[in-house]
Amino acid sequence: MARISIREIEYFVKVAQTGSVSAAALQLHISQPAVGLQVKQLEEKLNAPLFERHSRGVVLTAAGKNFLGYAQEILETLEDAESSIARMVNLPSIQIRVGVTPSLARMILPPFLQAIAQTKPKLQVYLNEGMSEQLLQQVSDHELDCAFCYEPTDMKNVSTRPLYSENLCLVGPPSLVGNETSPIDLADIQKLPLILTPRGNGHREVIERAAQKRGVVLEPAIELDLVRLKLEFLMQNDFCTISPFGLFHHEIENGRLKCRTISNPVIPRTMEFVFYRSLNSTTIKRILKPVKKLIKTYIDQPNSRWRPPDQLV
Repeated sequence: MARISIREIEYFVKVAQTGSVSAAALQLHISQPAVGLQVKQLEEKLNAPLFERHSRGVVLTAAGKNFLGYAQEILETLEDAESSIARMVNLPSIQIRVGVTPSLARMILPPFLQAIAQTKPKLQVYLNEGMSEQLLQQVSDHELDCAFCYEPTDMKNVSTRPLYSENLCLVGPPSLVGNETSPIDLADIQKLPLILTPRGNGHREVIERAAQKRGVVLEPAIELDLVRLKLEFLMQNDFCTISPFGLFHHEIENGRLKCRTISNPVIPRTMEFVFYRSLNSTTIKRILKPVKKLIKTYIDQPNSRWRPPDQLV
């Protein structure tokens, strides 16, 4: 049997993860025929078809599913070997500029930074908190190396990886939200005293589109995007807001605020990792590995409000 190359394995894994050759080529920043050729060569060397081709992409065959586990283990072992050698030669720390939205920052930032601090060579992380649109533009302009933001639009020099999806919630004091855990109809929210982010903000636009679909007019009492000040209003002045669970999860978990998923319609959002296309692939993996592990921990919790990004609402 001819020797299998690391490139063939890497391209195979990427096609398996994305479900199509074209999507894999886009993420690898190479041509579609080049990806297809590597996969074809791998199948010939293994003397087995790894994918079933159809109009919407590809699906792993039984042989493909079997080989995928080995392929991922090979790539992880290679990455571990690279990290081990890097520690031996005592390479200087790598500086990385990371943008993060407030909701994700409150959920996973401390354990993420703790995990990053233990890696070698050391990643020196410079953090910038902001709204998704602002962070995305900064990555495109290379003012940031990468960021975590909701539903990034296609922009020059930017690549993306979906991380998780969630539905927006009504958050507020028990006196307004109540103690129920069942979803609340969007039409019922228009009767409540609301604090919303100002118009022109991507988060607000998502909410307004859902309200328009439902035939509901939301007229907030206050428009505000400062998270700490918004929290003060929710805690002390009997207001509600529409937000991701993570933005106020500490206060929700200790019972100071209540949270109900919005229905009719649900308002889904997907968090994605965005990065400048020239960012080193090893650095990307070092950032994503602890993040994905933390996200999986939350997804696997009972009654989790997060779900895998490809799971339907």
